[in-house]
Amino acid sequence: MRLPVIALLACLLPLPAAGEVKDSRPEGFTLENSALVPSSADETWDALVNHVGVWWPADPTWWGESAKGMGLDGTLEFRLAPAEEGGTRITLWYRAGGYSPDDLSAFAPVVDRVQALQLDGLVQFLRARHPDTESKQGD
Repeated sequence: MRLPVIALLACLLPLPAAGEVKDSRPEGFTLENSALVPSSADETWDALVNHVGVWWPADPTWWGESAKGMGLDGTLEFRLAPAEEGGTRITLWYRAGGYSPDDLSAFAPVVDRVQALQLDGLVQFLRARHPDTESKQGD
């Protein structure tokens, strides 16, 4: 099983966004990561859908090689909401499940870190567009 190697690598990744494993069971898990950005919801949406090739990290994969996989399905949602502090709260919500001979709950913390890394790509892209507000924004 590749889990020990994956878990070790995930420990080396920075955890840029606020993340949480909402639930995890042998057959799947739900994750949620969120961050505050200084941009409007419209600007955030534009970056999310029209500039994904710029901010989405291409390197991380669960298996070390993107051609490998398991019999899983996943749903990824980006939720955008106005923040009281100004800007937009981005919430990345991810649910994965399906067949695996392994206990999928063991993958949840690793995948959570990868999702946080991906969200951080978007956050950094948007914060770079508003350098004057970066010191006022927190996660």
